[in-house]
Amino acid sequence: MLFNQGAFLLTLTSNVLTSPGIMAYTFGPKTTDFFTRRSPFGLANQNDESIINHFDAPMPDDTKKFQEEFHAFHSLEQVPLDYHNDIKDKIDVSIPYYDLQNEVAIQDEAGDELGVVCNIVPEMPMGREGGNICMAEAGRGMAIAGSVAAARQQTRGGKFYYLALQAKMTRRPYVGLGTSAAPGQASIVAKCIEMKKRSCSCEIILETDSSEDAWFLEVTYKVISLKTFRRLFQEAKKDDLKRMKEAQSKGYSPYMEFSGLTNPVLPHSSSKGDAINVTEEKRPETKVQSITCSTVLPKPIPEQCLGHFEKSPALPVAYTVAFLSDLMAQSISQLVGADDDFPFNPNPSLFHGPATPLAHYVAPSPGVSIGAEEPLSIVCEEFNLNAEELVFANSFEQNFICKAQYHRPELQSLISMVASKRWSAYPPTSLNISPRFEVTMMGTKGVGSEGKYGEGVFRSTSIIKLQQRTKTVRD
Repeated sequence: MLFNQGAFLLTLTSNVLTSPGIMAYTFGPKTTDFFTRRSPFGLANQNDESIINHFDAPMPDDTKKFQEEFHAFHSLEQVPLDYHNDIKDKIDVSIPYYDLQNEVAIQDEAGDELGVVCNIVPEMPMGREGGNICMAEAGRGMAIAGSVAAARQQTRGGKFYYLALQAKMTRRPYVGLGTSAAPGQASIVAKCIEMKKRSCSCEIILETDSSEDAWFLEVTYKVISLKTFRRLFQEAKKDDLKRMKEAQSKGYSPYMEFSGLTNPVLPHSSSKGDAINVTEEKRPETKVQSITCSTVLPKPIPEQCLGHFEKSPALPVAYTVAFLSDLMAQSISQLVGADDDFPFNPNPSLFHGPATPLAHYVAPSPGVSIGAEEPLSIVCEEFNLNAEELVFANSFEQNFICKAQYHRPELQSLISMVASKRWSAYPPTSLNISPRFEVTMMGTKGVGSEGKYGEGVFRSTSIIKLQQRTKTVRD
């Protein structure tokens, strides 16, 4: 069933929206389909030829009539959620890690809950990524929203831990959820699609604005009750808990203060040979070029885990993803010989005016050509993560190993352009300056893990493309 985007607009209102801090969201049929699931397609499981790419296709009159009747029948209600009254006692995630705003539960006419809607204001630095929101920030907001949606479906009483064990993030065409309450906020819709005793699964969509693809997340959580969690994992020392409480009282947020990897990224092996020095006319015959790099992440301190478990501080997976992103960018930069061209961007967002003054890079004005001085960044198109163990404060170092590879000899042309700074050869209408890189990573236990040194902590695979930032002067 296909939709014409302008044919129907469903405005969801409810007389329960009495809180002055909550605004009723206005949705279109795409968002309604996400929650009702009567469409034969799930938005988070689309392929390139899916319904998401056909919303503007002509619709037969009988199909249009059926869809209008269907949406009229499925009128939905928005019920505002308050963190302290509706969420805090169900999940052990709190401020500053918890950053959802304008949380609303979506219910059908029978009062059955279908999912949640919320916003986030990006606060983590973009790092070495391009786009409107960094991968770690997107994953953070979506994973929390998914846990809230799951907790709302939990039939057992009490608090539970929703530990993201498996996750797949992909970039797909802009959906147009219509949930942004204000400029600069990212929109999130989340739905629990399966709830079991020990695990659950959710689908989540996040978008910033129409200038950028949406993020889609499919995640499986391990569900552990508070009683079981306390039995499996001991509480932190009183001194550590005191440090965390003091940091929280001062408004400290490790997510806002993120500044990249603390230790250098070291190349271990490479099949690129003399690739950095080759010219466009001298390309090697190999179809695969790769580099393997590594670094070490120190033992997390309690302040790095603020908001991620009140009495058992653990490093959030989304926060770890920020380090992985930095490692990926630096590994790719070494592969293409552009070590100095991937600077760290401290700004949290590049859309609708960031929360802090923009110091470096903004979108180019029409007709602005790409010059040689603009730096590069990475853009993640797909990210798969398998987490194997929680990393608690003061527990152990993590050894990161990253292999970045590219399968086409055209990489040599890219390397030559890096060396000669000939970015102006690319048209200003396309900021994608290279095909995709495949990246595989592994995290293992390091110093501090006693006899478990070298055991796995996580595994991930990614598809990365390069993008050039453009620099302009803001008035």
